[in-house]
Amino acid sequence: MTPEIILSLQKAKEDLVLEIANSVFKKIKEQNLFNDQPQEKDVFLSREEAAELIGISLPLLDNLTKSKKLRSNRLKSRVLYSRKDLIEDVKKTGKFNRAN
Repeated sequence: MTPEIILSLQKAKEDLVLEIANSVFKKIKEQNLFNDQPQEKDVFLSREEAAELIGISLPLLDNLTKSKKLRSNRLKSRVLYSRKDLIEDVKKTGKFNRAN
């Protein structure tokens, strides 16, 4: 196998893992029978999706994550962000400066 094929297969595997994680998370939240209040749906975002959602660059997203201003989750080698947590963190921390 060529390195390009190996990288393509690895990316497809990581995307599948992310899709499964989101599906499982969604089902768990939907099945919460003990909470009478409606649940706000939450999804996990990739680094690129998280940066786009809050309007910042990837390097700034990495810096904010390392400084614990943004919460993140690890799934093997991937860093994922809860959409709900991102929105809460931005509201709590304030507006971030866009990096070039």
